[in-house]
Amino acid sequence: MRKSLYHIKKSLRYCFLSLQLLFMPVIVSAQQYPLPSLPDTSKLGQYTSRTINLLHRSTPEKRNDVRILVYGQSISEQEWWLEVKKTIEARFPSANLIMGNKAIGGFSTQYLFKTVEMDISSFYPDLVLLHIYGNIKDYETVLRTIRSRTVAEVAIMTDHYIGPNSWSDTMSYFLLPSLADKYKCDMINIRDPWKTYLKDNNLEPAALLRDGIHLNDYGNFLMAELVKPLFYYKSSYPDDPFDLLTTLTSSSGLKFRSDTLTVPFKGNRVDLVCNTKKSMQETGFRILLDGRNPSAFPGTYYMTRPFNSSGKTWPWDLPAMIRGGS
Repeated sequence: MRKSLYHIKKSLRYCFLSLQLLFMPVIVSAQQYPLPSLPDTSKLGQYTSRTINLLHRSTPEKRNDVRILVYGQSISEQEWWLEVKKTIEARFPSANLIMGNKAIGGFSTQYLFKTVEMDISSFYPDLVLLHIYGNIKDYETVLRTIRSRTVAEVAIMTDHYIGPNSWSDTMSYFLLPSLADKYKCDMINIRDPWKTYLKDNNLEPAALLRDGIHLNDYGNFLMAELVKPLFYYKSSYPDDPFDLLTTLTSSSGLKFRSDTLTVPFKGNRVDLVCNTKKSMQETGFRILLDGRNPSAFPGTYYMTRPFNSSGKTWPWDLPAMIRGGS
């Protein structure tokens, strides 16, 4: 009898351990913070539909390269964007996502308009997630540079809420929407749902902040949740509403005359993709722009950021200029 009781107790013990292991993953993966109530996002994506379509139409056989750049200053530098990246990868697993962050902490619009050309041109994104503090004049310069140097779509993020601030209200509710309309950018409303979240969860602004302005872990969670709705495919929006990209093939009128191929275009970049087994050294190409060597046009070159191999942060740790030209 004692032996039987021992086996029963032992079995119960193992059963209890099994139940613990069964429920442990559920506890670990449970949502740490309450999810926000999102505002109306039905119009979100109307000016970023080319990027979303590239993500959505990727297949294992045709993995589209999709380049997304996070740009701005210290709020854009924070970890929220990594969670957004994970969500994009999960929603569009067949896309070849190339997502980077070139935000510069401390650089308001008064400085960022000087660096945007080399940062944007060198990355050449399909989409820019943009948040900057500063004056509206230089903010527009940043947008104009992105629009003229690339074919990138832009999603402007409004300021998160750290307390009453008339300038942030003016930017978020009047000035930035005006620029977004002028340059056909999407607006990601961060400010209103941030306020709603604080109210719904009986929180003070400081509960989501590390130092009165920068985000703590809770704030990074909320920021990511408010950006993620941009990355839903909506069939009602066209693939490329502004014809930002034109692809020419031999079947669409791309023809050689003798050994010369002439391609009329209006834009800022041409990629020539050759379908040949011969090497470039064997065939050889001479590229002319308006009948002249590309080197004759200073605007065909771009500068990259000053760089060194020691891993120091640019520009704060390097005695380097913040703007290069040719």
